[in-house]
Amino acid sequence: MKHHNSPSLFSFSLAYVAATVVFGIVLSIVLTQTVAAAENAAAQREHERMSPEQRQIQMDAKFSAIDTNSDDMISQEELAAADLPHPRRGKGRHFGRKHHGEKGGERDNSSASSEKRTQRHADKRSEMQGKLFESMDSDSDGTLSRDEFAEIHTARKSLMKQHMFRHMDKNKDGFLDGDEFSPGHRLRN
Repeated sequence: MKHHNSPSLFSFSLAYVAATVVFGIVLSIVLTQTVAAAENAAAQREHERMSPEQRQIQMDAKFSAIDTNSDDMISQEELAAADLPHPRRGKGRHFGRKHHGEKGGERDNSSASSEKRTQRHADKRSEMQGKLFESMDSDSDGTLSRDEFAEIHTARKSLMKQHMFRHMDKNKDGFLDGDEFSPGHRLRN
């Protein structure tokens, strides 16, 4: 009895290994997202359980940490230097989304390309922080008072919704039609 490896057995084995690797990667991403969602939900529940006095103490501590020159006002530079976490993903969270301008999520890992991505990210972050600051600076004096800073959560949510809407409105007509509004996109309250 002659034993030989057939191409179909090799192809099946290779496909099985590839499927196992892909499954492992997908499982890892899902678990990471699940853990992050659980952490965010726990933080939200804790925030909701806080008394108004505790929330005020927490907000005052955040304000003081950002107000590095202790003038009881936050400048745009101080806010930009604060490195605030992403409102839904937390600090440093980036769940494998494909980067703008890249096909299929594949990255060009050259150092020049990496530097361009880093610069694009920094530019976008700076632009969003500028918009956030402007939306919170209700008296347009170029600084945020404690009362203005207290509106940071509302301002961030509003900016995120506007950004998501612009991203979804592919034909830029100011409306979302059935093709643009897919079940995968949600605007949260």
